[in-house]
Amino acid sequence: MEEGIAPLSKPRKRSEGQSRIRLADHFLKPMDDMRQLIARASINDRRGVAHLLHEWEKQNARRLEVEDDWEPTPFPLERDL
Repeated sequence: MEEGIAPLSKPRKRSEGQSRIRLADHFLKPMDDMRQLIARASINDRRGVAHLLHEWEKQNARRLEVEDDWEPTPFPLERDL
């Protein structure tokens, strides 16, 4: 990410910087998602884990353009909550 920020101030290098930032964002997002999941799971926050999974499910439904037909899947960890 840092390698992409420096060239942004230089007009001839701006597109290179933007490209590096997009690439970093692409790889950092899944890592951040996993950190959130691990944080909730490590404290046995089943509601939090289920909420996070439903959010990911919703984002994928939107990305696949099936959001109108989508409904949340009940996860086994939600039993007895």
